[in-house]
Amino acid sequence: MKTCTKCKQEKPFSEFHKDKTSKTGFRSRCKVCCAEDSSNRYYENPQKHIAIARKWQDKNKEKVVATRKARYKNNKEKLKEVSRKYREQNPDKTWEHNKKYYEQNKEREKLRAKIYRQQNPDKVKEIQRSYILRNKEKVKQARLKYKKENPEIFKRINQNRRARKLASNGKLSSGLAQKLYTLQNGKCACCKKPLGDNYHMDHIMPLALGGSNTDDNIQLLRAQCNNQKYSKHPVDFMQERGYLL
Repeated sequence: MKTCTKCKQEKPFSEFHKDKTSKTGFRSRCKVCCAEDSSNRYYENPQKHIAIARKWQDKNKEKVVATRKARYKNNKEKLKEVSRKYREQNPDKTWEHNKKYYEQNKEREKLRAKIYRQQNPDKVKEIQRSYILRNKEKVKQARLKYKKENPEIFKRINQNRRARKLASNGKLSSGLAQKLYTLQNGKCACCKKPLGDNYHMDHIMPLALGGSNTDDNIQLLRAQCNNQKYSKHPVDFMQERGYLL
């Protein structure tokens, strides 16, 4: 038995930390009092102790990683539950932490997510379906915003969908609208007037007449010109407009 110099209680040696420099081989204060002292010192100057801990961790990275892995392996379910409760109680902090981590490890996280989607396609679909059902209005607004900010993408998607319905060959490449807009100097291929923002991606040879859904069969027209052209043969349409004899 040994008496603690702080709480003055007599306790068995198992309640004291070992200390080779001490005459008795044990510290003068019991484990409870040592922990209390340590806690008090920390709260008196937390930044100092955080800096000391970080400095030690930087010098012993491999040891820290191994310890954390072993601790997680031995207390997996318990740590998961603790983490889950913390996320529920601190959603804002969790969001900011995850956002900061993603920005610092963007490429690694993108690769990890890609591999996970490839390995778990059914699970990913179920997660996406469940999220959409829980956040219908939010998803709707997000889609409308994305569509408004990326009109060229949806124009290409619509043309590819039309081609699939008509069983036409080919698929339009990404960024085609921007390339054609530059090549046409922002002007309609038919009337040469400025395209504006509400231009259409038109199949030169209509799909209905056997045209292919490929990049070389696409031109940009003003909405009015495309509505007038509809599914007419390009030569017939230009002759009607007086451009060809």
